[in-house]
Amino acid sequence: MLAAALDQAKSKITSGAVESEADNPAAELLARWLEARLKVKIDRVVTAGPVITAVRLGTAGGEVVIDRPEGPLATLTLPGQPSRTLALKVRTTSELIAEELRRLDADEMYAIALRAEGTKETARHA
Repeated sequence: MLAAALDQAKSKITSGAVESEADNPAAELLARWLEARLKVKIDRVVTAGPVITAVRLGTAGGEVVIDRPEGPLATLTLPGQPSRTLALKVRTTSELIAEELRRLDADEMYAIALRAEGTKETARHA
């Protein structure tokens, strides 16, 4: 969903943030992967959670945002377009494991994300 949003934005990403509860490994992995692929600093912002609650990517035209504060619905915001509501289900651990087991070859993107420099978590100010 994030890749599709970036395809629609068609702007160079200049900054970013991944928001989640503290010590969320998926959020850390996503932040590192985005840094490695986009070549920009991605901040880690601590929220009440649960899971990844938002991804914000800055462009010259405005922010690309996927925001899921709670539950299975998210809001996609693109510069110059009206916000859209999206179904973004929180998957169970068994669903995540099943997805990972479908691919048994080396995961190069995972390796790139692990090698990337660690991101620093900061608390979100209301």
